[in-house]
Amino acid sequence: MAEVPLPTPTDNQVPSTDIRDAVYAGAMLDKVVTSTELKYTDRLGGEHYTVDGMKAEGDKVVEETRQNLIPLSRQYMTLAAAQADIANIPEGSTTYYRSPDDSALAIEVINNAGTLQPTGRKMPSNQAVELLRGLIDNLGVNPFSVVFKNGLSPLGYKNGRLYADEFEKVYSSNFGIEFGGSIIDNNPPDGWIFIIYYRNGLVLCGQKTDGTIVGFGDGSSGGGSIEPGDTAADYDSIRNYAGTATVRDVVGQHIAGRFVVNPDDTTSGEIPGGILVDVLGRRWYRQA
Repeated sequence: MAEVPLPTPTDNQVPSTDIRDAVYAGAMLDKVVTSTELKYTDRLGGEHYTVDGMKAEGDKVVEETRQNLIPLSRQYMTLAAAQADIANIPEGSTTYYRSPDDSALAIEVINNAGTLQPTGRKMPSNQAVELLRGLIDNLGVNPFSVVFKNGLSPLGYKNGRLYADEFEKVYSSNFGIEFGGSIIDNNPPDGWIFIIYYRNGLVLCGQKTDGTIVGFGDGSSGGGSIEPGDTAADYDSIRNYAGTATVRDVVGQHIAGRFVVNPDDTTSGEIPGGILVDVLGRRWYRQA
């Protein structure tokens, strides 16, 4: 019997009763069931899977599931046992084997061209978790610390306080070091060689350029104080200052603080509230 040519379908709305559309639909149904092609196109241009296409898509889902589930569902006591079961571990997939020591619970490996190789990732053991929890518990409330392998903890935060033990030397920038209101000033005001003082200006200890020792110790003159050049109502009072004082107290509301000239700095720009530049180009650093 001669084969009837496949008619050109219409673009009638679905469902169409046109004989051309009926013949075309019958041919496409035959293609869905019989063809080895994975997709076909309907009369309106829509693309759909054939039976073989649906099988192929199903195979993809099964393979993806196999790669994700099969390696995880198997437990291997040793790397050798996992390697012996390589046929059930798809290439590129990962699995685990029990760690031979207490460093971890399990070790992850990946199938690389038929050979299991470590990925570098490990599943922590309960022993490691308990050890870490014990270290944290021993640190107290709000734990933070730097701990070396030998157990030495030179710096940390414990029970609401910052501690620093075992330091042979402490280095700082030209700004000095502040401890809860006490200041070790690396750029002391004029007339001082070295000074440690409180925010209110009371000197804890120090030495003046004339040799006078000030502080609370043998041979000292007792507690002293830093004498500011004068007080300033605002930052502009310092910016416009051309006097000889090198320490000034700003007393304005919300901006109060002590500013000291830093003779080593001749280039920094202003940081409002932090560094002020006066008409002589001096940089005034906030100290408190």
